Amino acid sequence: MYRYSPHMRGGDGSSSQLRRRVQSIFTMLLLVAVIALAIFGGNAMRYQSSAHELFVQKIQTECGNALQLCNTLSRTAGSGSSSTLGKIRQHIYSMQTINDLNVGLEGASGWMVEESVFSNLYTLLDNYETKLVTGMTTVDSQTQLLQTLTSLYQQVELLD
Repeated sequence: MYRYSPHMRGGDGSSSQLRRRVQSIFTMLLLVAVIALAIFGGNAMRYQSSAHELFVQKIQTECGNALQLCNTLSRTAGSGSSSTLGKIRQHIYSMQTINDLNVGLEGASGWMVEESVFSNLYTLLDNYETKLVTGMTTVDSQTQLLQTLTSLYQQVELLD
């Protein structure tokens, strides 16, 4: 059996001091990184919270505008009905975009309004427009659109 001196095994005092220095530098860098992450992470959380509040306010405004326009639609399919339907569609598209942005910011839990609600609204608008073009009565379509938008308005007013 051979006996090695600490010098032969690389266990001299200078290498262990170097190792301790490297460890303490690494620990300090890690501590600085954690502090920086805490600072920037807090800012990101505040940004996310303020963005969500802004999105909620905007989606409530857009829904209110769409509902108000729906109430102005003529029961007798007046000449401005097609233009009004286009404006309602714009407000619905804005709500959908805001909803998608919120999901992008918060992940899967960020849905303020289910995507199926928007699909249903687009279908109702398409049916209404088809009836306008063909000269059919629009009373049923307007009632369905008004009920769906009213239900959506009540839903988005409850958002926090």
